[in-house]
Amino acid sequence: MISTSFFCLKCYGQVSPAEKKATKAFQEYFDLQRETLFLHLNKSTYVTGEEIWFKAYIYNKREKLPFEETTNLYVGLYDSIGRQLTKKIFRASKGYADGHIELDSTLNSGNYYIKASTNWMRNFKDDGAYVQNIKIYQQGESISPRISGKSDYDLQFLPEGGRLISGIKNNIGVKCVDIDGYGAKFIKGIVKDSENKLVNIIEPTASGMTSFVLEPKNGLTYSAEITFENGSVKTFPLPLSTDEGYNVNLVDRDSTNLQLTFGRGSTTKLEKAQEDLILWVSKDGLVKKLDIQFAKGEDYSLVTIDKESLFKGMNVLTLLDQHGRPILERLYFNHKTVSSGTIEISDAEILKDSIAITLKGKFDKSKHIQLSISVLPKATMAYDHDQNILSTFLLSPYLKGHIENPSYYFKEVTKSKIKELDVLLLTQGWSKYDWEELYGGPIQIEFPFERGIELFGKIQSEIKSGDKLMVYPFEDFQGSAIALHADSTEFSIKGLFPTKGQAIRLSILDDRGSIKKPKMYLSARSNMVTDRLANIPGEVRPNNWADNNVGTSQPINLFQDDEPVELDEVTVSAEKNKRRFTTPFVFENKLTKVTDKTAKMYPGVLDLLRNNGFSVIISYEPKFDRVQIKSLRNRKYPVIYIDDVRLMDLDRLLYDYPLSRLDSYYISRSGDGESGAAGGVIRIYTKESDQLEDTSAAKTPKDRILVYNTPLGFESVKSYYSPKYGTSGNTFQNFGVVHWVSSMSLRGNESKTFKVPKTDAQGITLFIEGMGKNGTLISTTLTIP
Repeated sequence: MISTSFFCLKCYGQVSPAEKKATKAFQEYFDLQRETLFLHLNKSTYVTGEEIWFKAYIYNKREKLPFEETTNLYVGLYDSIGRQLTKKIFRASKGYADGHIELDSTLNSGNYYIKASTNWMRNFKDDGAYVQNIKIYQQGESISPRISGKSDYDLQFLPEGGRLISGIKNNIGVKCVDIDGYGAKFIKGIVKDSENKLVNIIEPTASGMTSFVLEPKNGLTYSAEITFENGSVKTFPLPLSTDEGYNVNLVDRDSTNLQLTFGRGSTTKLEKAQEDLILWVSKDGLVKKLDIQFAKGEDYSLVTIDKESLFKGMNVLTLLDQHGRPILERLYFNHKTVSSGTIEISDAEILKDSIAITLKGKFDKSKHIQLSISVLPKATMAYDHDQNILSTFLLSPYLKGHIENPSYYFKEVTKSKIKELDVLLLTQGWSKYDWEELYGGPIQIEFPFERGIELFGKIQSEIKSGDKLMVYPFEDFQGSAIALHADSTEFSIKGLFPTKGQAIRLSILDDRGSIKKPKMYLSARSNMVTDRLANIPGEVRPNNWADNNVGTSQPINLFQDDEPVELDEVTVSAEKNKRRFTTPFVFENKLTKVTDKTAKMYPGVLDLLRNNGFSVIISYEPKFDRVQIKSLRNRKYPVIYIDDVRLMDLDRLLYDYPLSRLDSYYISRSGDGESGAAGGVIRIYTKESDQLEDTSAAKTPKDRILVYNTPLGFESVKSYYSPKYGTSGNTFQNFGVVHWVSSMSLRGNESKTFKVPKTDAQGITLFIEGMGKNGTLISTTLTIP
């Protein structure tokens, strides 16, 4: 046998054609960055009348950091057969997003799914979208305990490496499931050959997954006799063995080393005695390589790998032949290099009507973690998520098909649980990577990476030379003045973040300063589409319901039944208030009001600017006059706004603009640190029509401004509020919510205190998920008696 060591990416010697082919394919396939999503839902079981509260975490697997570029997050609710019921856009920032979804009272009881995705994900076959099963019940409906003890079972025998090879040792994974496809425990198992000789014993585990070693002989077949918990005994045939091909046996020797033993069949040993093989170790496009060689006449080749040289978390180990074709694959999860912090409850003080809970971080001081916390009664049966942030980002993206309760492998990790995870990876066989797709060339981009939504318009009003379209400011948009041309009536503004129903105001401003209401077609655009779940994950089994002794059926009466309160009729009257400026750019007390006296002193806006430290030069030209304004201090151009919309081209706009049209103004000769404002900042605010002296010619704001309430926009983020639960009795203990914290920031070993309402719950549990700026992931459950 040949023993070697593997420490780093091979970068010496001649590169084989197989390596070149595989390297090129990986570079092209993984060239584009990809998002992976996790939603921390405050519960998994809801009652109509509640809302689903969530925190979204967006992760860059390759960089192991938050995916900060994502802004448009789509979250939808789907029924039990995958039909979309509703979908909303939530704004993400720096890798995080907060949100909630109201549950329609007309929803029937049953299984539903929450899906989170982005437009960019649609470019990839393995899109990284997050899907989570939830249950919804009608208020007042009865719920029954889970019925367990299924009487039918199935066993799968999965040789490590994919083939059962005659004449050499094979490690065989065993997977036992019940009639619903869930893992099931068996009592004992024995392996016999076709001559009825005992060959090996299969040791049972609680998960129903285990492994055993078999060295099959030519001419014999093998079977396993399994005894189940219900006393039944069944016999299952093992796969037939072959003389061709390769297998692998991975042994996690100790905390430092990993051992791989590659075996080959007798026919392969003769026909491909000198075949050069490559061990291709990869993760998210990152690759390390090692030559695998068999000594002449040997059945095995042994490789010892230092775990420090492997990737953090998942490693996909693929054996390639001399043509770059994959022969076998084995997944290995490297716990040694996965680091995460922990959190503990340092104090819980009971106050008059609340409980003050103090959390303390126990991780490196440089780590800055964002947390979300679901606070539920200790006896809750409403939190049965099969995924947590660790399993979602570190495990599930690499496995094919549905994995039962993947979060189990990251809760209170022990040596026994590490072994269970390795058996899971053994039975999974090939990773989610499709080698045919890898060798298919670069991924074609069909769906762009989104940043906000687009406002598209087509003006139907008559356009004159010098007209500008004024788009007034709203949240995260400072406004815009778009030059119009008679031969180009369409316009588009991208990168907007309006909330749903946001009023967007638009006017046309001519070169004389007059404002009029435009006639136009407007549309808000994004890439949100109605879809259907293609691959519905298995229903999450509520594994703690039986432990809570639900007993017989009980009705879910979660909310208080209050008598309606009759209100006295109230008549309200109020004086019409004068206009007050609420611009986010200038405090109102810094605005200078334009009085009659000011208007007489400085008839035009340009006269006012000349008196406030600016030079004004007017160039008289045949078609129209041009205005040039510069700071006397440094001869640089100021930034000028009208009603918070920046003017990009003055021309005649301010040439004879009367000061009497202004309500107020703000002038900063220093520029207030604004980008490009070395020559200063000038903000001009015009009067409303009812403030103008010539009321006969005055137009109402409705006549001057087009208001477009966008039907497409981002959902507003609101603070959590709790429904009016009836907090006494088993229903609240089992299905109610104490509190939800969407965002808490912890750095290093600092402490943070938050309050939750005091209820009749006999103890409370905190379900915590989190992600740090440096990619640290946290998932933990804490209980207060």
